[in-house]
Amino acid sequence: MKYLQLFEQFIAERRVQPIKGTPFQVYYGGKDIEGQLKWVVISDDSELLDSYLEDKDQLWQSKAEAESTVRDWWKKNQNQFESFEYGDQLLTDPDGVQFKDRLKALKLPAEPNTYDEQRFIEMLKDWFNHEQAESALGSILWELLPLKKKFPKILDPSKGRNLYDGTTLYRGTMLPLSKVLGLKGQWKKYKGVGLYGDAIEMDVKFKWDFKGDKGFTSFTPASETAEEFADSISYEYFKPFRPGYGVTKTLGEGSTGGKIPVILKIKDTHPQVLFNPQFTTSISPFTTEWEIFLVGYTAQVDGIIIPRWDDYENAAIQLDVDLSKYFKGV
Repeated sequence: MKYLQLFEQFIAERRVQPIKGTPFQVYYGGKDIEGQLKWVVISDDSELLDSYLEDKDQLWQSKAEAESTVRDWWKKNQNQFESFEYGDQLLTDPDGVQFKDRLKALKLPAEPNTYDEQRFIEMLKDWFNHEQAESALGSILWELLPLKKKFPKILDPSKGRNLYDGTTLYRGTMLPLSKVLGLKGQWKKYKGVGLYGDAIEMDVKFKWDFKGDKGFTSFTPASETAEEFADSISYEYFKPFRPGYGVTKTLGEGSTGGKIPVILKIKDTHPQVLFNPQFTTSISPFTTEWEIFLVGYTAQVDGIIIPRWDDYENAAIQLDVDLSKYFKGV
């Protein structure tokens, strides 16, 4: 079967979708081949696509069928393809990063980057500067996870504790209100530092599914950065109300639908986290965000914070809502 050319409109509209856990993608098109739209399997790696097409079709009636076939094929054949190549050291070339002194501060033996290492550095630059992630970035992060013990000064976030306080990483996000209300445990006043307003928290472990298909998401040891991110997405979601008012109003109307802004907590020794922030600041110009990657599509978190709790309390007085019915312990 001849290769299909990506339609420019599909790229522009970001309709190319990664197939989780593989270096393949799919998009909806292919009308020029069989006269009807179908799901098209593609890959940035032409040699890999060649090998796949020797065994399997490129066009599929359903996305689910295409993804299932590709995952099965990749599971059986992935060991045949070259993995991420590095030298005796990992990512220690000062000439490969923007801020050389920050990398040199790790006091690691300098070694020229391999092609794969430098390509990975460029991917990280695109992510830190523009939040653009190549489809291969998630796959490489998966390959780096088993190397954490071998190269801890690069890959282990806990080796960068000289830059931040505590041992906790944070992520600002939105969760379904019903899920948060269904957590088993007691809420208590947040006693930590860094947040701009009052907050409540619960020490509870639960499974969290990431948003998106990148194969990773970002955490930070800076709780205020996580709070700012939660603010940015929740204020847009609840406008013209403040999030605390919007959630309290929903509860007062007898509903548990919609979402609530939260900050998730994990340990900086979590098995799925990558990168000493001292290393990532040698690439990223944002020196106080200390971005750390959580690799995968789902993970167990260790706790949850609801920020801006004073907004909820003020709204509860105004709307005559008893928050203790929903948030036990406060």
